Amino acid sequence: TLSAGWAHIIQFFFQIAIGLTLMRWCERWQLIPLRSVIPLFVALFVMSIIADLQFFDARTIALILFLLAISELLSMYSYNGEKVSAAFNIGFLIISAAFFHVEYAYLLVIFVIGMIIFSTFTIRTFFALLSGILVPLFLVWSAFFLSDNLPILYAILGESHLYMFDLSSLSLLRTDVLLGGVLLVLFLMALVSYFSVSLNFKLHVRLNFFFINLAFILGVIWVALFFYKLDVLLFVPIIFLIILLSFFFSTNQSKFVNIVFIAFIVLGLAYRVLNLLGF
Repeated sequence: TLSAGWAHIIQFFFQIAIGLTLMRWCERWQLIPLRSVIPLFVALFVMSIIADLQFFDARTIALILFLLAISELLSMYSYNGEKVSAAFNIGFLIISAAFFHVEYAYLLVIFVIGMIIFSTFTIRTFFALLSGILVPLFLVWSAFFLSDNLPILYAILGESHLYMFDLSSLSLLRTDVLLGGVLLVLFLMALVSYFSVSLNFKLHVRLNFFFINLAFILGVIWVALFFYKLDVLLFVPIIFLIILLSFFFSTNQSKFVNIVFIAFIVLGLAYRVLNLLGF
């Protein structure tokens, strides 16, 4: 087990890597129709003000596997690469993430919907995805079987319980609720702003934005289903929200949006200070 100090230091470098990855996504796959460092800035800022994202542990590893799966999905649409191989990798990566937090298995829905949106969902990619799901499960079962430890595996599975809509152990500060409200308002503003300018963008940019919006909404629903693990699952919708906010701030240069951007920074800093004080 890592000490708290090392966990924070390692997480700091992972946050930088995640920010750089999101910026690379936006450039390579045109999630934002122009080159900008705003995705990196927004990612580092949002991840630095939310305390639950400051500690390196199993949830960070699960998130990294999830991000690798998203990269595979985006590559299926953006390039004429091997879509079957990408579908297999998606299944393998998501089930691997589920070994750390079983709730990640439900996120396969996002990838199936993404394949449908990007017109890459076929019989071949479906069976490749299914194979990718089954292979890590078989490997884990084989490892326990060959080491004569199947009872341990069954005991682990027996202790894995999922409680949907369980709020009994959840504790939120008033500032957490306030931050959630601010981020929701920003999401709605980004959505309205996008529809006002979307006709100027190419089809693949519009499809990318539609997928990111839908993935964010599904991510929020996913977190709501397992709300008792909010601190563990929060990373996923936050990743999609970072992209949406980056799109909003990058493609709008009006004075109003500049004011909103400054207010976002000020409110984020205020939230972090008040959160540290226990409000």
